[in-house]
Amino acid sequence: MNKKILIPIIVIVIIIVGIGALFILQKPAFPQSKIRNSFFEVHMEPSNVNNEMFNGLTEFVDLADEYKVKLTLLFTPQWAEMILVDEAKLNLLNQWKQKGHEIGGHHHGPSVCPWDGYTNLDINSREFKSRQNRVPCPPFVRAKERYLGNVDDYMGLLNKLGPIKTITMSDEDVDWPKGALYAAGGIRLERAISQPKMVIFNGHKVYKLTSAPLEPKRLVTGMLITIDELKNKYLSGEEGIFGVVNHPQGFRDNPNLYKQWFEFLKEQNSKSKTVSETMEEYLKSTQKFQEKNFSYPTTTPTLTQEPKKDVSKIYPFGIMAAFDPATLTTISAADKVAWAGEKFRDLGAKWSRNGGDTIIWGILEPKFGQGYDWSNPDGALKKAYENGGVNFNTVGVINPQRGKGGNPDVPLDKEDYYSKFVEALVERYDGDGINDYSPIIKVKYWQMANEPFPRQWEQAGGTIDGYVRFAGLTYNAIKKSDPTAKIILGTFQLEKTEEIDKFKEVIPKMKNKNLFDYVDTHYWNSGNNYKIPVGEARSVLDSNGYSNAKMVVLEFGTWMARSSRESTTEKDQANYLIKGYAYNIAHGFLLINWNNLVEWANFGGSSNSIYNFMGLIADGANNDQIPAGTPRLSYYTYKKMTEILEGSDWNNIQTIKEEQNDAYGIFLYKFTKNGKPIYVGWYDCFDEQKCSRIKIDTRVEITLDSDVKSIKITEAIPKYNSGKDITDYSTAFNTETKSVSDWKVMIALKDTPVFVEEK
Repeated sequence: MNKKILIPIIVIVIIIVGIGALFILQKPAFPQSKIRNSFFEVHMEPSNVNNEMFNGLTEFVDLADEYKVKLTLLFTPQWAEMILVDEAKLNLLNQWKQKGHEIGGHHHGPSVCPWDGYTNLDINSREFKSRQNRVPCPPFVRAKERYLGNVDDYMGLLNKLGPIKTITMSDEDVDWPKGALYAAGGIRLERAISQPKMVIFNGHKVYKLTSAPLEPKRLVTGMLITIDELKNKYLSGEEGIFGVVNHPQGFRDNPNLYKQWFEFLKEQNSKSKTVSETMEEYLKSTQKFQEKNFSYPTTTPTLTQEPKKDVSKIYPFGIMAAFDPATLTTISAADKVAWAGEKFRDLGAKWSRNGGDTIIWGILEPKFGQGYDWSNPDGALKKAYENGGVNFNTVGVINPQRGKGGNPDVPLDKEDYYSKFVEALVERYDGDGINDYSPIIKVKYWQMANEPFPRQWEQAGGTIDGYVRFAGLTYNAIKKSDPTAKIILGTFQLEKTEEIDKFKEVIPKMKNKNLFDYVDTHYWNSGNNYKIPVGEARSVLDSNGYSNAKMVVLEFGTWMARSSRESTTEKDQANYLIKGYAYNIAHGFLLINWNNLVEWANFGGSSNSIYNFMGLIADGANNDQIPAGTPRLSYYTYKKMTEILEGSDWNNIQTIKEEQNDAYGIFLYKFTKNGKPIYVGWYDCFDEQKCSRIKIDTRVEITLDSDVKSIKITEAIPKYNSGKDITDYSTAFNTETKSVSDWKVMIALKDTPVFVEEK
């Protein structure tokens, strides 16, 4: 062969072989770059709720911000509770929202370990137990689980973090909540790419996307998806939106893994969005969203507004002045208010109210038009909300006096100053995100003076017409700043003729003016006098345009023995408490605040005041028989009451038996909780001589709602003589089990009230 021809051929062959070798020996490359929408969801588990995990989440959000990745942060109720009581955490959450991250919900239903405590299922049903048995779960984990509410309660808590559109959850078929629009989540690589799909969960139409996990360790499913597998999946030809999910623990274990993923998204120019943004953009761009067996219009679903709260569904258990430092003077804790908060939450209370000296116009605005000094209410409200727990509420009492003891009538030429003061007050504490002092404070209930009648307002120089004018100014100013706020009329005592007559004089002057939503009365007594008197108050309200006004009792209680001349024991106080709550709630009172958590030591300058002896916890003063800080029997009765009755349908309380005469009374009321009945009953003897002369049959027959085999009866008062003797709350109450026959059971009621529950 001609050398001139051979040499070029050899050169060409060498070049081809070299290029081939280069392709053969180089590291395999990912497919060609692909631009697509992506989302990243973060699940906050109920078992990892602590500052370390929150700090890890904060670092992860910071990393996402650095790469302009929007996160969908999905919280379980346990995380929500931790955040809501910590102002710093809540501020961070609000900052994340402002940066474009989404706040959503995560739910561990009964078929997950651990269960987060919320479900629509009856926890005594076979279905609930079957679901719990679907997944292995250590007994010590199950032992810590307790029922916290249904999914309405779940959403009520989560919505305090902000409107919830997206949720990931198990048990969607029974627990999907109304108002949640979008679902996500996934545990398999093939679920990383998806298109929005219409599904039906628990009767609700929901749009769903799926995702794949990126975790440094194997999941409980035993799967581990590598970052290279996710990258290859992302760059595949499959059309759709790419979703990834992780947990804060994963980031804590290997932060670099997520940095690599964010670097990859940046290289691909991925359009990072939250789940709700992704859904809404997709649905808006589509003329019709179709799915097998379904055809739905593509208008973007609007978030269902939280329904207007029915005023008749207020949680009824509160404690007066729980965080008032004047009641905690003998408590030795370093942080007395924090100590009170721990007890308050343990009791299951959700409401408190201070006296009328926190918000006094003349003290907060000493000189007209020259600014306000909010230091007193700022400090009191912040401490209350920091320590009150989840769903805490308070009532702001507005005192229009220009100083303590001054004339309460607002001067005619200063009405504008007063109105602007109330507007600023309500705006500062309404929690709407506008000019708020603190994001944790949300005062939605305001009272128009504390105990102005029957005589205090006029004794201070005011007039009835002046009070009516004050009420009108206050109502209009409150509603201007917060249209959703609720207004409570200044307190009226309604026991004596003088008090009822004053009520009859004042209310007609407010006829049809719609100036209040609630009427407050205060009542303290002893023995069997626990029935709160209202006299003709209801008919007076109805005839003057206030038929929708509800009754509350912001101070209620009985006192322990103040001297050897009185014989009231701890058992007597606990007895009065449970009877007073059960009877008065059944008779229409929506909220009852007990006086107090810890009693005052020297109320009004008197060591013998009844208010020095009412506390659920002793103050150790005034010849107290137990040391300061010791819970009385009434403390444990209150705790047992909220423990058993919390979650009841407060609009559905039935009187099963109410037999009264001048000698005795027999009382039995039916509450309904999660569709199951709870009965509270007792027997009273009003006249020992008459009771001893007649034969009284205290038995009552209960017809149950389902065919159960037995009931559990729990005495509402501990079996000890004093709270100082209780060392184990779980065994402090006498209980018994009775068999049921033909859906019926007979029980004999005694002076000690009992709770009756289906087993």
